[in-house]
Amino acid sequence: MSQLDTESGFMSVSAESPPGTTRNRRAKTYIGGSARILDTVHTPMVARDPAEAHRASTPLELLFDLTMVVAVATVSAEFDHYIIEGGSIGPAVVRFCFSFMSIWIAWLGFVWFGTGYDVDDALFRLGTLGQMVGVLVIANGIPTSFKKFDYAQLTYGFVIMRVFYIFLFRLRAAYQHRATRAKNLKYAGLTFLLQLGWVGRLYLPQTDAWIVTTFTLLGVCELIVPFVAENGSSTNAPFHPHHVAERYGLFTIIVLGEVILSVSNAARLALDGNALNGETIKIGLGGMIILFCLWWLYFLIPFGHLLAKNTGRGFLWGYLHLAIHGPIAAFAAGLAIVVQASSLKDATNSTKDGIVRRASGGTSTASASGSGVIESIPIKASDISKTGLMVVAISVSLFIFNLNVLLLMLTKFRWKVFGPKVVGVPLVAVLYCACWEHGGCVWGGIA
Repeated sequence: MSQLDTESGFMSVSAESPPGTTRNRRAKTYIGGSARILDTVHTPMVARDPAEAHRASTPLELLFDLTMVVAVATVSAEFDHYIIEGGSIGPAVVRFCFSFMSIWIAWLGFVWFGTGYDVDDALFRLGTLGQMVGVLVIANGIPTSFKKFDYAQLTYGFVIMRVFYIFLFRLRAAYQHRATRAKNLKYAGLTFLLQLGWVGRLYLPQTDAWIVTTFTLLGVCELIVPFVAENGSSTNAPFHPHHVAERYGLFTIIVLGEVILSVSNAARLALDGNALNGETIKIGLGGMIILFCLWWLYFLIPFGHLLAKNTGRGFLWGYLHLAIHGPIAAFAAGLAIVVQASSLKDATNSTKDGIVRRASGGTSTASASGSGVIESIPIKASDISKTGLMVVAISVSLFIFNLNVLLLMLTKFRWKVFGPKVVGVPLVAVLYCACWEHGGCVWGGIA
């Protein structure tokens, strides 16, 4: 049976209950009568014990992650569509970074609050549902952000998600858990002020410079809110090291899943027309090998145990994962670009290259070689494939570099142990690029 430790302020579980979680307490309510059934409706929101045994992700957290699957898939798909339709790589990267950062910040707040205060009662589930709706609104606004550089719908989705986070998470924790009241009020107040900024920026002229400047500034402010809120606090934000490591590992699996989707598309194109396509088979096989290497490298490191020994670096470790998850999503998009560029080549029988025509006015259309598009700039599919390879190579390199940073931050780096594994993936990436026509990861006229 659960009880509140008045000295530490943490919710603990007695020896009478099976180890671990609110779910175990709730399972017993069906035996304990109406008084215990009320626990599923409302449970006091106090900090969970960071040393709680057998803490694992709940079904509610996994359900929330499904919205992340949709959002990440949309970002990766819009990235590769933008390039395939003739867009420049620079604007594509800006749009990708802004969209992915919005999704990732939404996920970040839910994960860190959940690991410290998850009571899994009706109010907590309602707050989670509201944030899930906000994430889906964000995902629905991503295509507009790529095509028109319009972030209005994405912003409204972000604000919806934050409203539920503020009122049903932070303010509730401040009201019910006196030990962390001041800290939660700072979180709620700072986050609310930022939402006023997000909405207010929409009512001023939406020039490109204004969008880039305000989005970057507000995004950075969202990321530093926890550091400001925790500053001056006598106790750090409660979090379960193994639970947090599991949650980050699950999101890593989500973004790796987008790479599998790209490989699946390559396999479908390879068998298109009942004739094997050697080029797409090569792309799919190479992508799958790199994917497996990235998965192996990440889960080779016991982050849960390392975080338990370095809890003071938990926030920094968590934030650096933006540079882990982002490159994987970009890798998925780059692989999809290469796959689709190879299909453009096969679409043209008269020449070796399909042509994507970028309209001079900014509207892009894809066509086979020889089709007429008024006042358009022809771009070879081979150039698009090289751009995709460049995205793949840079993304893999960033992933490996940032994984090394995470490792060095939590433990003394042992080159003899990790060196061969860390070097292996760049070699695979180089070989993968070298096998492609001229072996060049260049801008290919899409800069």
